[in-house]
Amino acid sequence: MDYLHICCYNCPPAGLDDAGTKWLELLRPFTAVQALPVSEMFAGHLVLALENVTTETIVLLALDLFCLEGQPSSAVGNFVALRQLSGRPITIVDTLSKFAESLWSYPKEGESCTSCVW
Repeated sequence: MDYLHICCYNCPPAGLDDAGTKWLELLRPFTAVQALPVSEMFAGHLVLALENVTTETIVLLALDLFCLEGQPSSAVGNFVALRQLSGRPITIVDTLSKFAESLWSYPKEGESCTSCVW
């Protein structure tokens, strides 16, 4: 799976604040996801979960393009640093319009990503 979208319409995020462990468990199977937009309702929860990621628990290994709607890229500094150490660049954006623009120019299979930013 190249693309996964996490969003919620009219549903409360109840039960998802368990120190981020439920989020990490949810994301663990999606090892091949390359592009992931997360709606504003869940972005803050995911940011908190990613604060606790270590080299042993890192998730989303193939992720290249990440939208945390309404969250600054600095909010996932630890995750970005771990990605940098692993040699896997990642683009972080904070709006769905920036995500869509980046996704449109996203490299197709077999192309390399020469414009990825931190």
